Amino acid sequence: MLAILYNKSQASSWPAVKSKVAVSFLQRSESNELNVMVKAASSADLQLYLFNTEGHLVKELTICPKKVTTIKKPGRGCYLYECFKDDTRMTSGSVIIK
Repeated sequence: MLAILYNKSQASSWPAVKSKVAVSFLQRSESNELNVMVKAASSADLQLYLFNTEGHLVKELTICPKKVTTIKKPGRGCYLYECFKDDTRMTSGSVIIK
């Protein structure tokens, strides 16, 4: 028996968070490192969660805006990230490590 679920929720009904957070990644293949840089309106620390494509948490980092954080030996693949400030998601996206 095949069951089909239909989700009729509307994204517009959720309150929008005005995010002034930008996350960028720089892969350093010679040293097998991934540099993470965050630009934010405030200087408060942020939480960055890195997930693999199966949804498993790979890394949890506390990052400070305008400072470089290094992840050693991240492993190849596609990752999803979410950045939070005080339990509020500020931004999310994906990164591919070659």
